Amino acid sequence: MTWAPVEAKLRFALDARLTVLLVENGIEKLIGFSAEDFLSSRVKLRDRIHADDADIAGMLFSPHSEIKSGTFNIRLRHADGRIRCTRGEYRKMPAPGCVSGSLELLLQDAKSLWKNPDAEPISAHFRALMENTDDYIFFKDRNHVF
Repeated sequence: MTWAPVEAKLRFALDARLTVLLVENGIEKLIGFSAEDFLSSRVKLRDRIHADDADIAGMLFSPHSEIKSGTFNIRLRHADGRIRCTRGEYRKMPAPGCVSGSLELLLQDAKSLWKNPDAEPISAHFRALMENTDDYIFFKDRNHVF
């Protein structure tokens, strides 16, 4: 059985309008809008970012940021109104015809990155804690998935 994460690549010119240069078709599966919606500016990625993640968006879309690549977790509003937790990788680089350069994003649905927790051994201390508590305990993985 083959497994593939739900993901999409996007590229923006880091100009005042954040011109969309490239959008892969995987974006529709990820947040419910077609590549053409982004390329024609009917939908803007910045508008789909959760308000509490504005600091991350500011860093990503700033042409003056010192950090040129990295990873992040961000919440995006899907076309159906639900929030989708997304893991992202970004890279800022010079681009021909663009003074401020470009931003390349790889966005992945965090739920599709889930790994089988049974593959990792459980410590004796953790097992004892779980067996001796009546409290409700919830866990999230590193991609914020319960």
